[in-house]
Amino acid sequence: MAQKQKNNFNLLKTEADFIIYQFNQAPKSLQAEFKVEAQKEAFIVEFKNAKKIDVELVNQLEQGTINLFFSLPADSVIAVKQKTKTIADNFFYYFNLKRNTEFNFFYSAVFQKDVAGKFLINHQQSGSVGNITAGIKAEKKSKFNLELINNHLAQNTSGDIKVRALGLDQTDGQIKNLIKIHPNAKNVESYLDTKILLLSDQCQIQTQPDLEISNDEVKASHSASIGQIDQNAVYYLMSRGLNKVQAIKMITNSFLAEVEKNFV
Repeated sequence: MAQKQKNNFNLLKTEADFIIYQFNQAPKSLQAEFKVEAQKEAFIVEFKNAKKIDVELVNQLEQGTINLFFSLPADSVIAVKQKTKTIADNFFYYFNLKRNTEFNFFYSAVFQKDVAGKFLINHQQSGSVGNITAGIKAEKKSKFNLELINNHLAQNTSGDIKVRALGLDQTDGQIKNLIKIHPNAKNVESYLDTKILLLSDQCQIQTQPDLEISNDEVKASHSASIGQIDQNAVYYLMSRGLNKVQAIKMITNSFLAEVEKNFV
């Protein structure tokens, strides 16, 4: 069974065996392994003797910074899920994938305040698959900055980053997506797909997809779109008996369904 960490918030709920190490400051070896700069506080999650892992993150920290480092075993199939309205001011998740690791991260969140976050997948060894599927609903006067990265360090790796963001009220957001393919990482396939739907004239969400490719033997691409709700679709649904609020809710639920289906 899982080993519980001693701190003031629940980090994980899982049946897999794992160990959590807590550092007041991430050691230099950890910084080098995960390709990050020094952090004030860090939690390292290391899974043990598991080939199929299903993890739910449960965050109760509403202020401050969370730094999570996941060491994912080789030859394993792993799903990490988080659905939350409780958001720390800053949250940084780093996932290290070993040989033939198949990894999926599903994230669904409501942003109601100023937040900054990063999700980074490091493909350290060949054969790994790393996907991120994220759904964001930003409302009130929240300002957010979200960065999602697939970092391909090894050959024969693949991954998709898919983001669906819904903007309401007076939100102001920035979504940065990056595929980075290193010189020795041949035969990589990696894709970005971001769609943003704005429901208010006073909100704005921008997206910045980027490809950094240092090897010619790869397949990589990105797509991004930003738009407002289709009024023709609203009128059509109203003609079928829905009121305007119900019609808009059905459209937005459909927009986020690709993410939310993973939490059923």
